Amino acid sequence: MENTTPGSGILTPLPQSKKTAVTAGCILLMLSITMFGVGFFVIQGPILAEMNASEAYSLLTLLASLGLSVMTPIGGRLGDLFGRRKLVLISGLLCILCSIGMSFIRSILPFFILRFLLGAAQGAAMSIPYILLREINEPKEVPRAMGFLASAIAIGGFGGSILLGAGYLSAAILLPSLPLLPGILLIAAGAPNKKGRAKGPIIPVYLFKNRSYVLLLVIGFISCFYQTAMNAYAPVAVQQILRASAAASGSLQLPRTIVTMFFPALFGSWIGKDRKNLWFAMAMATGLITLAYIPLCFTTPQMPIYVYILALGVTGIAESFRSVSVTPAAQATLKPQDLGVGTSLITFINSLSGLSAATVYGAIYRMYPGSLQTAINRIHLFTAVISAVGLLTVIYSARSSS
Repeated sequence: MENTTPGSGILTPLPQSKKTAVTAGCILLMLSITMFGVGFFVIQGPILAEMNASEAYSLLTLLASLGLSVMTPIGGRLGDLFGRRKLVLISGLLCILCSIGMSFIRSILPFFILRFLLGAAQGAAMSIPYILLREINEPKEVPRAMGFLASAIAIGGFGGSILLGAGYLSAAILLPSLPLLPGILLIAAGAPNKKGRAKGPIIPVYLFKNRSYVLLLVIGFISCFYQTAMNAYAPVAVQQILRASAAASGSLQLPRTIVTMFFPALFGSWIGKDRKNLWFAMAMATGLITLAYIPLCFTTPQMPIYVYILALGVTGIAESFRSVSVTPAAQATLKPQDLGVGTSLITFINSLSGLSAATVYGAIYRMYPGSLQTAINRIHLFTAVISAVGLLTVIYSARSSS
């Protein structure tokens, strides 16, 4: 029985069996992409050390990030032109081939080329799960489906870091391909290879004339901004100001990870009951970040480490709200023919937020060379302020929408 009714909003009706296959494939695809992305950084240092190229760590990171960033917006348009099933098959198989090559090659130039291609293949496929889950679901079902992807990202990041760090290097590189292969096969078996009539530039200028869509891009950008402060500077603060051990700083995000494994699907189900809940979810996604970072603005050597653990745990709740609200809300403002490129642009803007945050936080950090404590507190203050700006943008957008 097909999941379609007149006016249901399903763009690609599928039988229940194929819909389940595509959903499972999308979850496995995001699990693999996250394992490749997050987990690889755990083993990148030891691999470069084997090649006597440890000094090239930043260059390899840059190449991987460049491939990912460039192909993320392009991937949506390629899916429109050639079909999303075909794009998933090609990019997924390229990821597998690159991982096989990287597991055996220990020559710098070929290894770096494969790492760049792996990042590019990840970028091409990055937004496909978000697009497919919108196409095969009614709008009210989309937030819950996005919640499954958010949980897969949390599990892939946490589990990938542990599993890849515990194994032999050659075997570890191949590990993310294990969920990837069944993922692309499930998508290939269930998703039709619909081709759009995409014309014009990769990113159509007229998208930026859609005021509601642009405001949601801004909200997405701001709601992701804090992540660099959390990932890069919270461990520094805990180790060098609070004088906690490296093991203790490594446990900072454990409560957050547990929250993001289970809460997104629950929040997504709740949002699906009333579309107005999208605005409340986005307000929580920005407001809770502000609330979490206010106490961190007053970091001192006397601050207990549990303040950081609790604050980052609160960001997990915020992230659970963000992951099931911003993308579905932005997709709802797009025409069906713009869904591919529009969703890819959302993903690209979110990744651009991380790069922008790294630049801003780096500048703040360098402004206080004689006082690490002041630098860290200013970084946290900037995070609280920009998140508050995000909350005000959500309130303004909600009022305008009404």
